[in-house]
Amino acid sequence: MAVVLLAAPGAEPAPPARVCVSFDLDGTLWPPAGPVLVKAGAVLRSWLEDKHPALAERFADDPDLGVLMGKIAASRPDLAHCFTALRGEALRQAAEASGEPADAVSEGGMAVFRAARNAVEPYPGVPAAMASLRSSGAAVVTLTNGNAQLEATPLAGLAVAALSATTAGAAKPARAMFDAVVAATGIPAAATVHVGDDVEADVRHRRGPERRSDRSRRSDRSRRSDRSRRSPPATVVFLPVVSRRCAEPSAPGCAPCSSCRP
Repeated sequence: MAVVLLAAPGAEPAPPARVCVSFDLDGTLWPPAGPVLVKAGAVLRSWLEDKHPALAERFADDPDLGVLMGKIAASRPDLAHCFTALRGEALRQAAEASGEPADAVSEGGMAVFRAARNAVEPYPGVPAAMASLRSSGAAVVTLTNGNAQLEATPLAGLAVAALSATTAGAAKPARAMFDAVVAATGIPAAATVHVGDDVEADVRHRRGPERRSDRSRRSDRSRRSDRSRRSPPATVVFLPVVSRRCAEPSAPGCAPCSSCRP
């Protein structure tokens, strides 16, 4: 298993953290991925039309190669959990079928797609809340099934590790994903909380009685329309609750959780 550790080169080692907070990305730290994925797919398509027109013409009915990715996922269960691997393989196969250089198409296409995929806008208050968690001694980690690269987004530098289905070799709610958080930080599950917006992937993984999950829910109505596969929203304060409950156990109004109790 590969882990993306995000410590700055030459930085002083941070003191050992007592608790860990892991965050999902899409729909949790920034809006759901749908619109940015559509845009990234269009950017990739424009690049293919410009640089590899024979491929673009051959796959005109599958402009972002989504159909080909689905076929690859069905035939390659070893890649099904990883959108990055699926897209790279789709580009490779499309290039070979079109007589184009497979390596150049796959590597160049993925670079173009990733740049557009990482052009996200965090929810207001998220950068400050993550920085507050880190400054108060918590280890902050991100954990995603998607292919956003934290270090290439506006939240770069705010987590000690960025974990994904690609690095863990599995997708949430697989236990391997959550075990990867413990392995990356050295902090036991009893002192780790995961924050996410997807009931199935982020909340119902049930990795054991020691680990807790918090579903992030925001009060603005604009998010409610694109959550058809999630349970109905409720009014819950977002990141400050996690920060106060897990990183500042002595704060007024804090209801001690398993991480706060001796």
